[in-house]
Amino acid sequence: MMKSELALEVRRKVLVVVGTRPEAIKLLPVIRALRSDPRLEPLVVTTGQHPGVVESILGLDGVIPTADIGVGNTARGGLTDLFTAVMTGLEQFFLSQFEAAERPSSPGDESYPVACLVHGDTTSAAAAAMAAFHRRIPVVHVEAGLRTGGIRSPFPEELNRQLISRIATFHVAPTYANLQNLVREGVAVERIFVTGNTAIDALRWAAEQHAPYADPQLAILEDEDTPVVVVTAHRRENWGEGLQHIASAVARLADAYPRVRFVLPLHPDPRVAAPSGGAWTADRTCCLSRHWTTCSSPGCCAERSSRSATPEACRRRHQRWVSRSW
Repeated sequence: MMKSELALEVRRKVLVVVGTRPEAIKLLPVIRALRSDPRLEPLVVTTGQHPGVVESILGLDGVIPTADIGVGNTARGGLTDLFTAVMTGLEQFFLSQFEAAERPSSPGDESYPVACLVHGDTTSAAAAAMAAFHRRIPVVHVEAGLRTGGIRSPFPEELNRQLISRIATFHVAPTYANLQNLVREGVAVERIFVTGNTAIDALRWAAEQHAPYADPQLAILEDEDTPVVVVTAHRRENWGEGLQHIASAVARLADAYPRVRFVLPLHPDPRVAAPSGGAWTADRTCCLSRHWTTCSSPGCCAERSSRSATPEACRRRHQRWVSRSW
């Protein structure tokens, strides 16, 4: 067998770092595509920020993480602690998995990852991009080019995404508006790929599964005559008093409109769940496929509402999604 033929048979490793639940949702379609490519082998590493939740999402398609760096309760501390823990955990992963101290300069080395995929604007994504950069692993930024125009809003996401853009070798942008943002910042256009929004891919795939509701109380949503309002409120800027006001407003609306069903999928972080007085549920995709309208903080829910052609009321001072991905 010729050397060129042998090289085609080797699946090159691609590191995919998954920190939070939204990252798991949006990266699952990418991981599925990598698994189907005979040339690539995804190495999925979770940070442990949302233990159990991330694994359950990945497990929907049989994805078993290669490793969990065990950030755990560090995610409940300060952002600096989280950033440090993710970088340290990934460094330990590199040392345990690969012999070389850094990525070999020879392109023929098949043991080291050819790229590291990170998603979005989380602190774990920024830390993972920095850790990969220190190892000379090219970074691919999924959901690149989103901008609000001010690094303090949303905090710390806006600065995180700009930092990743400076590190990344390739930029996977949802829309051409995102591409234009990157070009204005000096990113070479040939390094930007407009692919659409992976959250939409995740929604389509999940809807095709026709999964039943995990919470039997939500079965009433199957009644086509019942108006449903899905409410999401998990952003950092809503924590504390903001969440209490939102919960109070939803309660008043529920009293005023008894025929309407208000569904509030709560976040696993107790700082989000506690002020709202409930527990988090994984039925969000089912709700979105049947709901009447959405009231959300921008994020996964807002993006997926656009695909389901559902009216949406967005509560946020600065909106990062100024265009929709279909």
